[in-house]
Amino acid sequence: MYFYKNELSNNENKKIENLDLDSISVIIRGESSATEAYRKVEEKIQTNPEAYRLNQFRKDHENATVYWQMQAKEVGAEFENNSWAWGALVTAFIETTKVFGDKTALWILKQGEVHGLNQYRKMLSSNDILEKHKEMIRQIFIPRQKRHINCLEALLRLH
Repeated sequence: MYFYKNELSNNENKKIENLDLDSISVIIRGESSATEAYRKVEEKIQTNPEAYRLNQFRKDHENATVYWQMQAKEVGAEFENNSWAWGALVTAFIETTKVFGDKTALWILKQGEVHGLNQYRKMLSSNDILEKHKEMIRQIFIPRQKRHINCLEALLRLH
């Protein structure tokens, strides 16, 4: 687990026991990986008109990472800021786009977005995710994921 429990009062311990920190840890790693992936693709296509849109998507993932880290800290948990193996895998895939081109990079980004969407849907079914988090997932994170997927699909059709 990538969260470390601080010295907490008994009341705070009860709050953290019921929170699904494993799911939040997974989503933070995923959002961090997405940020890294978009940054790598942006570096590759800086002069492409698509770079601005991809930059916005990267910022969405950075903001999501910050949100989930703040939620973890709110209950006394801390996150080690690292996307670990998933980040390394994403970086390796993105590096292959130097050989296979922009379409491959866009396809990889889309697959990551689909994976993230599925993770958020899974979190909605957890009894241990706070209702305020579920509301953010429903109102902000799932619509963003869907928007990213739709835009990436449109860009793929253009290539």
